[in-house]
Amino acid sequence: EQEKSIVSPGSLINASRLLELVFSLPNARSPQEFTNSPDSRKLGLGMSNLVIRNKTIDTPQNEPTVGRNLIQDLEFTIHESGLHGRENWNGSPAVWTNGAARFNWLLPKQSNMESLQLQILRSATPGNDYYAAFANDILIGAGFLNQFPWVGQFSLETLPPTDKLDFQLYSTTHIPAQTNSGNTDGRSLGVALSSIELLPVFNHTVKIPFHLDITPGRNPNLQWSGTYPTEQWDDGPTTWTNGLAAGTFAWSGSKSPSALLLVLADQDSKIRKIKIVINSETSSWQKEVSIDRAALVVLNELSLPDPASVLEIIISSDTFIPSQAKPNSTDHRILGIPLEKIVLFE
Repeated sequence: EQEKSIVSPGSLINASRLLELVFSLPNARSPQEFTNSPDSRKLGLGMSNLVIRNKTIDTPQNEPTVGRNLIQDLEFTIHESGLHGRENWNGSPAVWTNGAARFNWLLPKQSNMESLQLQILRSATPGNDYYAAFANDILIGAGFLNQFPWVGQFSLETLPPTDKLDFQLYSTTHIPAQTNSGNTDGRSLGVALSSIELLPVFNHTVKIPFHLDITPGRNPNLQWSGTYPTEQWDDGPTTWTNGLAAGTFAWSGSKSPSALLLVLADQDSKIRKIKIVINSETSSWQKEVSIDRAALVVLNELSLPDPASVLEIIISSDTFIPSQAKPNSTDHRILGIPLEKIVLFE
């Protein structure tokens, strides 16, 4: 057994973002040719494991990423998801998200980055589109996108020291083919990003609004029904519903909630239809959404007579039984959706 490593120039991979690996063994033979084996197959390499990694980054420790657009410069990127592919807008890089973009970056040691600066070129309906940004699962900013290009600088000071940064950007979405007559673009579009930069400066322009994390299992003071005990998945704690989950909580914001974020654990790419209902003592709001990874919805019609209100949220979905869907499963529970995060924003 041998372990081989091959280093490929980053520019070769970055050019297309499509990596094709070809393994060739010109003098391949069959076992039957040189042994008593009945195996007549012509065999090449027998692989037990194939891993693609970022090369260890060895860069100067004084401002190694300043001025580098992490959308375009992929040296520090470990993983990214929720993107529709890179485009070029008038000579500038751009990439549409699907409403749930995620970037994992490996930071040089002692980089001491205090801010993350984000530039958004476009969204669907300026003034009515909402975003929420998290870094290592900590909310670093949220609000309405009112004008473009939009530039925001987020503080990273609350993050514990780390050499990895997990940046998640959620936003409201639209499908051009459903909203514009004659448009054939059936993609679910969030926002169009042009740059992401890490900066060692303190000049933050983004505020964190009042928000309430109502994810089942995170707050013992929140009462939920229709959920199973929280499980520990690779991406963090996850709670399955039974198809009809309901939670009751007190909203103590100075005004009614503006948006609701619902994130599912990254199990598969299946599109699920979910109905969300929010009830107060005097009003009710409901919406049906199609969701893959996440849904961020604006609560236009939810108006509370008293900001300090008791709210009820009901989340309903289709169900399945794992033991009936997968032959090797011994899980006989009736499952709805795997909840990773639910947050209300003022």
